[in-house]
Amino acid sequence: MIEQAADPSRARHAELVLQQVDALPTLSPVATRLLAVGSADDADLDEIVTLLESDPALTARILGLCRKAAHGLGDRVTTVRRAIIMLGLEAVQSSVLSVSVYDLMSGRDGPRRGDAGGSEAFDREGFWKHALGVACAAELFAHRYRKLGVRPDEAFTAGVLHGVGKLALDLVLPEAYQRVVLVAQKRGCDSAAVERTVIGIDHHTAGRRIAERWGLPDELRDVMWLHAQPLSSLPADSPRDLIALVTLAKALCREMHIGWSGDFGPPPSSISVCEQAGLDAGAIDHVATHLHDAAAQRFQVLGLDARPTPQLLLQSIANANRRLGDLYAAADRRARQAKRSAGALECIEAFLGDHDAARGTIETMGAIARSAARTLGPTRWSALLRRHEGEPWLAVRFGAEGRVDHAVAVPRESSSRLSAAVAAGGRTVPPLPAAALDATGLRAQPSTAVRVQRGAGASQVCLLLSDDPPAAGDLAPADALLATWAAALDAAARHEQAQRISEQLAGVNRSLVEARDRLAQAEALARLGEVTAGAAHEMNNPLTVISGRSQLLARRLKDDADRASAEAIAQAAGELSDMITALHLLASPPTPAMERVALRATIDAAIDEAHRRTGVRPDVEIDVGDAPVEIDADRELLVRALAEVICNAVEAAPGGPILVQAQTDRVDSRLLVRIVDQGPGMSAKAARHAFDPFFSEKPAGRQAGLGLTRARRIVEIHGGEIALRSEPGHGTTATIALPLPRTSAGEGSMAA
Repeated sequence: MIEQAADPSRARHAELVLQQVDALPTLSPVATRLLAVGSADDADLDEIVTLLESDPALTARILGLCRKAAHGLGDRVTTVRRAIIMLGLEAVQSSVLSVSVYDLMSGRDGPRRGDAGGSEAFDREGFWKHALGVACAAELFAHRYRKLGVRPDEAFTAGVLHGVGKLALDLVLPEAYQRVVLVAQKRGCDSAAVERTVIGIDHHTAGRRIAERWGLPDELRDVMWLHAQPLSSLPADSPRDLIALVTLAKALCREMHIGWSGDFGPPPSSISVCEQAGLDAGAIDHVATHLHDAAAQRFQVLGLDARPTPQLLLQSIANANRRLGDLYAAADRRARQAKRSAGALECIEAFLGDHDAARGTIETMGAIARSAARTLGPTRWSALLRRHEGEPWLAVRFGAEGRVDHAVAVPRESSSRLSAAVAAGGRTVPPLPAAALDATGLRAQPSTAVRVQRGAGASQVCLLLSDDPPAAGDLAPADALLATWAAALDAAARHEQAQRISEQLAGVNRSLVEARDRLAQAEALARLGEVTAGAAHEMNNPLTVISGRSQLLARRLKDDADRASAEAIAQAAGELSDMITALHLLASPPTPAMERVALRATIDAAIDEAHRRTGVRPDVEIDVGDAPVEIDADRELLVRALAEVICNAVEAAPGGPILVQAQTDRVDSRLLVRIVDQGPGMSAKAARHAFDPFFSEKPAGRQAGLGLTRARRIVEIHGGEIALRSEPGHGTTATIALPLPRTSAGEGSMAA
């Protein structure tokens, strides 16, 4: 046995219980003194006689007990001295101890803890009958198995005291021990395991503590501690033979249903106990034949029962029948429970077959409504769902197939009423406020509502509401089915949450990619700016000299070919200077000089600039639609940006029409300018790198590949964006988005 539980708090509780056991009264002074005197080798007979005769009431009961136990002596045992001489000191000592313990623990002598009768579930009289039955059986077995060397009176005393620990726990903790008895009876098990769970210690440990407090011999202490344990597990220094006799006697008394043992599990077989102890099982029938007669005599002496042996035998038979009835009732309960469990499993199987784990909350509630209709009654079910505490309730009405007929968010005031009612109802379904239900468009009897919730403190609650109460039947589904519904609803909510998180993560990932691209671009432009600054510083003077001298040389040369070469040198020097200026614009863009400019005039100027640069008069169609007449911009820079895009469109389709379309995006308060060409479109590579500096798929020497890069930089310093959309064979559309002027964004000033 364990003295205390492994958990520290349970260990402290167990120690408190043992302290209460220690507070029980001790044995009477006569019994205590008799144990001390009788255990001495030179015991004085006169002293023992004087000691017993000092308590006349105890003397009378001891003589009666000795006469009943001394077969063939009849009325000759009339004095204490004669009882000691004829029966032996050990027998008288055993009788005194038995009577003293019975009087003490039955409240006849000394104070008792607990209420006047202990727990209601503890059968006090039945317990003592069982204890005396075990004592008589142990005494009879000691006579039959003399080879064990156990004295019959010692076996009798050990049998009387073996279960006193149960009585002690019932006395000090009556309410707790009542739960122990009821739980053991319900589970159909012995009490020791339940005692350790409910109280923290078992009656074996309590019995050992009482034996130590009363100063009982070590052999009796070990019997009270170790009885009913497998004999092979007993300590080597324990009185194995005495424990075996008491264990065998207890098994036989339980088989014969003598008294009330407080244990409800299957009794161990007396034959198997004999086999474990190495004893011949032939003595069992002999002891069983004489056991009722011996027990009846002891019952009469202690005042437990005055009925003769035949009636005691009939009582044992009645106890056996009652035990069989209890077993039958337990089996019937288990059968009904198994039937309900089987029905619940069928409902769970049908629900899981109908429910897709990847569905959302509403679809899951529909599957629950179909399951409720199959399980609880063929009626239309609705649902009230609250995902989190403090959120409004969602009311959903389902059709016959569990499809949503009606769904509405419950108004906040009605949601507060529903939440308050649910909180007041605990785990049961509370009466729902009529005003709150009216706001949902649903109707239900409060008694027909079923609560689907994971745990008592869960924030997610679903109430199933029936339009028409079923004619009969219990609307409480099995706990397993409710748990399955709750788990499915919880999984659906988590699935939706995971989807939302996944979408948010995808958006964040896109933002990170865009930010990474912008950072890479900014770093590239920063490096380009450093190179440009250095190049401008180192190359401007040589380029100025080259350009000036080549122009002078061209004017002086008479030969046309030489003059053309000099002019080409001057032109190349100018282009190189323009390239350095463009790079400087990318790396260190100027602050735009914002002013109110006419949109149509700005577009016309950009078309003229494209004509000047390409040498081709583009066929341009202009559509300003609902665009504002004026915008806020740096006119020179914006003309340059538009011209860069129009130049690309002219080069893509020199003879084709070009559409320049301007319109207002009211959602984002932006001006959208689209330049659409009818050219061959761009390759995937060109579309991906179109805005990269020096990128061009045209033959080497045609262009530097800085036009679109400059255009995007100018648009960005205006607070706008530029994007390309192109497919091979379907032309290219460049879209420039610029912030609208304040008056245009607010008042919508439109072009005529």
